[in-house]
Amino acid sequence: MFAFSTFVMNALGRLQPNEGIAVMQSINIKAINPLFMVALCLIAKTLKFAN
Repeated sequence: MFAFSTFVMNALGRLQPNEGIAVMQSINIKAINPLFMVALCLIAKTLKFAN
């Protein structure tokens, strides 16, 4: 989360709003893939059992 907050959000803040929206929509489309979903679910499962 630190990297996202520090680098990605900072870079998006330098864009015009419509460009930032287009970038985030593109990221969201590419993020939905089997490898990412497995990693996301494993992280969520790990965090659930850690608490």
